Amino acid sequence: MPTISEKLAIALQHHRAGRLEAAEEIYREILTVQPDQPEALHFLGLIAHQVGQHEAAVEYIVRAIRQKGDVAGFHSDLGAVYRAMGRLPQAVASFRRALKLDPNYAAANHNLGLAMRD
Repeated sequence: MPTISEKLAIALQHHRAGRLEAAEEIYREILTVQPDQPEALHFLGLIAHQVGQHEAAVEYIVRAIRQKGDVAGFHSDLGAVYRAMGRLPQAVASFRRALKLDPNYAAANHNLGLAMRD
């Protein structure tokens, strides 16, 4: 029986390969065992964002941040979702939080500039 970490790795392989349904199924399986698993929540949020379900994406990523708020990538990805929704003040705040956690996070810095331009 694979561990949670092993299941996450398998799901992420599917996710990166564009097999979103397979990845989502594994992330949800993880959450049945560990409902507040932050990485599974985060990645479900990313899938929701990828398929245009932005409100669901926000919910999942915010839940991930509640569990593990010190991950710059979570905040940056939340910013990307907010930007896609046109919620620019929240996007800017999320990117700034990501940069506060990791000042060298190039993607967050780039996306902050785009959100501020918008």
